[in-house]
Amino acid sequence: MVTLSTCKLAISIYPPFAYDATGGGGVAVATPASAASLPSTVPPPPPTATALAFDPASVTIPPLTWRNTRYLGVPLPPGIQIAVTPRRLSGWVDRKSGEVALAFTADFQFTAFGGLYTPPIIPVETMLSTEGVAGAQLTGQGRRLDEATATARLAGVAAVPVLPDAFLSWFLRLPADCLAEMDARFEFDA
Repeated sequence: MVTLSTCKLAISIYPPFAYDATGGGGVAVATPASAASLPSTVPPPPPTATALAFDPASVTIPPLTWRNTRYLGVPLPPGIQIAVTPRRLSGWVDRKSGEVALAFTADFQFTAFGGLYTPPIIPVETMLSTEGVAGAQLTGQGRRLDEATATARLAGVAAVPVLPDAFLSWFLRLPADCLAEMDARFEFDA
């Protein structure tokens, strides 16, 4: 799986960030879904699905910086960064229908002023889907895998709890939803 340039992220009441995730991705081990132990957070796969299990250490997600992220059309200020460390990415893809469902867990680490302000990690757990997704505040829409272009849009909504950092919790209006919509290309060996 290779992440593409047309992605977006949103949290709480704020408008979404436009995010270029070019250069990210990972390699999965593929097995028949019927023989795989799938996460309980993904829906049951159709009989024609293939299970995908990514090694989290091999999954790369570019950090959000002024180089690749825009908010209301303006780049993030230099010195602000959000690093994403994947902890889990597994689920299934059905090439026949184009549907994808992946359990995704990651740590988001916000830093500002060259690391002078580093609040606690924000844990995020969601199910990335090519279907519609909805939380208490935010909704998103995926797009099924197109066989001709091998691309899909994965969407997920996660609930972010109140954090130990009172300022960041207040600023983000936590607890709140966060939304990710990520375009990706899937490359299959067979």
